[in-house]
Amino acid sequence: MTSQRLWFLRAIVAVVAVVVVAQAPATAAPTPFPSPQVQNESRESKTFTIVRGAGTCPKAVTVATHAKGYEGGAEIEITARTNAFAVAPRAVVTKPSRIEFVATKLKPEYGSCEATARFSDAGNRYQLKVHAGGMRFIILPSAELTLMRTSVAAGNPTVTFGVAD
Repeated sequence: MTSQRLWFLRAIVAVVAVVVVAQAPATAAPTPFPSPQVQNESRESKTFTIVRGAGTCPKAVTVATHAKGYEGGAEIEITARTNAFAVAPRAVVTKPSRIEFVATKLKPEYGSCEATARFSDAGNRYQLKVHAGGMRFIILPSAELTLMRTSVAAGNPTVTFGVAD
């Protein structure tokens, strides 16, 4: 495990632990089967540059992260905002170590685009390729994350991961 991944995991665990302790009621009665309650929530968006090879291409892609901390772990939702240039993406690979979305059609203004982008964030690696009128978006998640589900929300590839304390 790299030091960056270990730091990321320790940071998530520390934040979740602090919030759980700080928000715990002093006289809470235990319930037999409590439902998980969100203890901490954060949202972050980062914009990554797309490197154009030919044609008219978008300048960047935004990746939004929504993390919800629960007692015992966290749920992290990652959304790539590709609906600005790609039409109807769908998941074609959903393995724990690789998630891949493909759109076979681009919006008309980007139909000639030939471009790539490679970036990383919090131990996850991302690859975007726009080629031959289509798009391929790949997520190579950090080993600490457990794949829970994939979806397409509002035309954007979305992946939800879990992480345990």
